[in-house]
Amino acid sequence: MNKQEAKRKIIEYFTNQGITYRLLNEGQRIQELGSIDTIYFSVPAPEVISGHIETVLRFREEHVYCQSYYCQPVVKQNEEEISRASRIINYINTHLFYEYDECNAIYGHTLALNENDGDIYNGSLIRYEMLQKFFYETMSYIVDFQVQFLTDICMPVIGYITENMDFFHAAHVWIDCRLMGKNTEGRYI
Repeated sequence: MNKQEAKRKIIEYFTNQGITYRLLNEGQRIQELGSIDTIYFSVPAPEVISGHIETVLRFREEHVYCQSYYCQPVVKQNEEEISRASRIINYINTHLFYEYDECNAIYGHTLALNENDGDIYNGSLIRYEMLQKFFYETMSYIVDFQVQFLTDICMPVIGYITENMDFFHAAHVWIDCRLMGKNTEGRYI
Protein backbone atom coordinates (compact mmCIF):
# COMPACT_ATOMS: atom_id res chain seq x y z
CA MET A 1 0.00 0.00 0.00
CA ASN A 2 1.31 3.45 -0.86
CA LYS A 3 0.34 6.95 0.25
CA GLN A 4 -2.42 7.44 -2.37
CA GLU A 5 -3.93 3.99 -1.78
CA ALA A 6 -3.92 4.59 1.97
CA LYS A 7 -5.74 7.92 1.60
CA ARG A 8 -8.37 6.40 -0.70
CA LYS A 9 -8.95 3.38 1.54
CA ILE A 10 -9.23 5.48 4.74
CA ILE A 11 -11.62 7.96 3.10
CA GLU A 12 -13.72 5.06 1.78
CA TYR A 13 -13.82 3.60 5.32
CA PHE A 14 -14.86 6.96 6.84
CA THR A 15 -17.55 7.41 4.19
CA ASN A 16 -18.93 3.89 4.73
CA GLN A 17 -18.93 4.37 8.51
CA GLY A 18 -20.57 7.82 8.33
CA ILE A 19 -17.55 9.54 9.90
CA THR A 20 -17.36 13.23 8.99
CA TYR A 21 -13.89 14.34 7.94
CA ARG A 22 -12.07 17.22 6.23
CA LEU A 23 -9.34 16.96 3.61
CA LEU A 24 -6.63 19.62 3.89
CA ASN A 25 -3.22 20.26 2.45
CA GLU A 26 -0.37 21.82 4.41
CA GLY A 27 -1.72 25.26 3.46
CA GLN A 28 -4.92 24.42 5.40
CA ARG A 29 -7.09 24.70 2.25
CA ILE A 30 -9.65 22.14 1.12
CA GLN A 31 -8.19 20.21 -1.83
CA GLU A 32 -8.72 17.23 -4.11
CA LEU A 33 -7.68 13.81 -2.85
CA GLY A 34 -4.44 13.68 -4.85
CA SER A 35 -3.02 16.83 -3.29
CA ILE A 36 -4.08 16.35 0.32
CA ASP A 37 -1.60 15.77 3.09
CA THR A 38 -3.98 15.66 6.03
CA ILE A 39 -7.37 14.30 7.10
CA TYR A 40 -9.08 15.73 10.20
CA PHE A 41 -12.01 14.20 12.02
CA SER A 42 -13.62 14.65 15.41
CA VAL A 43 -15.37 12.21 17.75
CA PRO A 44 -17.74 13.33 20.54
CA ALA A 45 -16.33 12.58 23.99
CA PRO A 46 -18.45 14.31 26.65
CA GLU A 47 -16.15 13.06 29.43
CA VAL A 48 -13.21 15.23 28.30
CA ILE A 49 -12.67 18.94 28.81
CA SER A 50 -13.41 20.00 25.22
CA GLY A 51 -16.36 17.63 24.72
CA HIS A 52 -14.66 15.93 21.78
CA ILE A 53 -11.37 14.43 20.62
CA GLU A 54 -9.95 15.57 17.30
CA THR A 55 -7.66 13.34 15.25
CA VAL A 56 -5.39 14.34 12.42
CA LEU A 57 -3.89 11.87 9.95
CA ARG A 58 -0.79 13.26 8.21
CA PHE A 59 0.26 11.29 5.16
CA ARG A 60 3.99 10.99 4.49
CA GLU A 61 5.86 8.90 1.92
CA GLU A 62 6.35 5.77 4.09
CA HIS A 63 3.76 6.20 6.82
CA VAL A 64 0.74 8.05 8.14
CA TYR A 65 1.16 9.88 11.44
CA CYS A 66 -1.94 9.71 13.64
CA GLN A 67 -2.30 12.37 16.31
CA SER A 68 -5.34 12.71 18.61
CA TYR A 69 -5.79 15.58 21.04
CA TYR A 70 -8.23 17.39 23.35
CA CYS A 71 -8.65 20.52 21.13
CA GLN A 72 -8.28 22.78 24.13
CA PRO A 73 -5.31 24.01 26.10
CA VAL A 74 -4.77 21.76 29.09
CA VAL A 75 -1.70 23.55 30.36
CA LYS A 76 -1.35 27.28 30.85
CA GLN A 77 1.94 28.78 29.84
CA ASN A 78 3.57 28.58 33.26
CA GLU A 79 6.49 26.48 34.42
CA GLU A 80 4.61 24.77 37.26
CA GLU A 81 1.84 23.39 35.05
CA ILE A 82 4.31 22.40 32.32
CA SER A 83 6.37 20.54 34.92
CA ARG A 84 3.29 18.80 36.36
CA ALA A 85 2.07 17.86 32.86
CA SER A 86 5.48 16.46 31.96
CA ARG A 87 5.58 14.37 35.14
CA ILE A 88 2.16 12.75 34.67
CA ILE A 89 2.74 12.25 30.92
CA ASN A 90 6.06 10.52 31.62
CA TYR A 91 4.34 8.27 34.15
CA ILE A 92 1.59 7.33 31.70
CA ASN A 93 4.06 6.68 28.86
CA THR A 94 6.09 4.29 30.98
CA HIS A 95 3.34 2.57 33.01
CA LEU A 96 -0.04 2.49 31.26
CA PHE A 97 -0.44 -0.46 28.91
CA TYR A 98 -3.72 -2.02 27.82
CA GLU A 99 -2.89 -5.73 27.68
CA TYR A 100 -6.28 -6.70 26.28
CA ASP A 101 -6.05 -4.42 23.26
CA GLU A 102 -4.63 -5.86 20.00
CA CYS A 103 -3.97 -2.37 18.67
CA ASN A 104 -1.77 -1.53 21.62
CA ALA A 105 0.43 -4.47 20.63
CA ILE A 106 0.56 -3.53 16.94
CA TYR A 107 1.21 0.22 17.32
CA GLY A 108 3.22 2.06 19.88
CA HIS A 109 1.90 5.43 20.91
CA THR A 110 3.35 8.35 22.80
CA LEU A 111 1.54 10.92 24.87
CA ALA A 112 3.08 14.39 24.60
CA LEU A 113 2.55 18.02 25.52
CA ASN A 114 2.51 20.67 22.84
CA GLU A 115 4.12 23.53 24.77
CA ASN A 116 3.10 26.06 22.09
CA ASP A 117 -0.65 25.69 22.59
CA GLY A 118 -0.86 23.75 25.88
CA ASP A 119 -2.74 20.79 24.39
CA ILE A 120 -1.87 17.16 25.11
CA TYR A 121 -1.86 14.67 22.27
CA ASN A 122 -1.38 10.97 21.67
CA GLY A 123 0.67 10.21 18.56
CA SER A 124 1.43 7.07 16.54
CA LEU A 125 3.37 6.34 13.39
CA ILE A 126 1.56 3.81 11.19
CA ARG A 127 3.57 2.32 8.33
CA TYR A 128 1.59 1.67 5.14
CA GLU A 129 2.46 -2.03 5.04
CA MET A 130 0.97 -2.44 8.54
CA LEU A 131 -2.09 -0.45 7.50
CA GLN A 132 -2.56 -2.82 4.57
CA LYS A 133 -2.02 -5.98 6.61
CA PHE A 134 -4.17 -4.91 9.58
CA PHE A 135 -6.54 -2.39 8.00
CA TYR A 136 -9.63 -2.90 10.19
CA GLU A 137 -7.59 -3.24 13.38
CA THR A 138 -5.77 -0.03 12.44
CA MET A 139 -8.99 1.85 11.80
CA SER A 140 -10.30 0.64 15.17
CA TYR A 141 -7.08 1.93 16.71
CA ILE A 142 -7.42 5.33 15.02
CA VAL A 143 -11.14 5.85 15.59
CA ASP A 144 -11.71 3.98 18.89
CA PHE A 145 -8.49 3.37 20.84
CA GLN A 146 -7.00 6.86 20.42
CA VAL A 147 -10.24 8.48 21.61
CA GLN A 148 -10.80 6.04 24.48
CA PHE A 149 -7.20 6.41 25.64
CA LEU A 150 -7.46 10.21 25.90
CA THR A 151 -10.88 9.88 27.54
CA ASP A 152 -9.50 7.41 30.11
CA ILE A 153 -6.58 9.57 31.15
CA CYS A 154 -8.37 12.94 31.12
CA MET A 155 -9.45 12.95 34.78
CA PRO A 156 -6.07 12.07 36.35
CA VAL A 157 -4.11 14.27 33.92
CA ILE A 158 -6.28 17.37 34.35
CA GLY A 159 -6.70 16.72 38.07
CA TYR A 160 -2.96 16.56 38.63
CA ILE A 161 -2.06 19.49 36.35
CA THR A 162 -4.63 21.77 38.03
CA GLU A 163 -3.61 20.59 41.52
CA ASN A 164 -7.05 19.11 42.25
CA MET A 165 -5.39 15.72 42.66
CA ASP A 166 -1.96 14.82 44.04
CA PHE A 167 0.47 12.70 42.04
CA PHE A 168 -0.13 9.63 44.18
CA HIS A 169 -3.87 9.60 43.41
CA ALA A 170 -3.44 10.51 39.73
CA ALA A 171 -0.77 7.90 39.07
CA HIS A 172 -1.53 5.06 41.45
CA VAL A 173 -5.23 5.23 42.23
CA TRP A 174 -6.49 6.37 38.82
CA ILE A 175 -3.96 4.96 36.39
CA ASP A 176 -2.65 1.84 38.14
CA CYS A 177 -5.86 0.74 39.88
CA ARG A 178 -8.79 2.09 37.90
CA LEU A 179 -7.38 1.97 34.38
CA MET A 180 -4.99 -0.98 34.59
CA GLY A 181 -6.93 -2.94 37.18
CA LYS A 182 -3.96 -3.59 39.42
CA ASN A 183 -4.89 -5.09 42.75
CA THR A 184 -4.48 -2.44 45.42
CA GLU A 185 -4.57 -4.78 48.42
CA GLY A 186 -5.32 -1.69 50.50
CA ARG A 187 -2.08 0.06 49.53
CA TYR A 188 -3.57 3.01 47.69
CA ILE A 189 -6.83 3.78 49.41
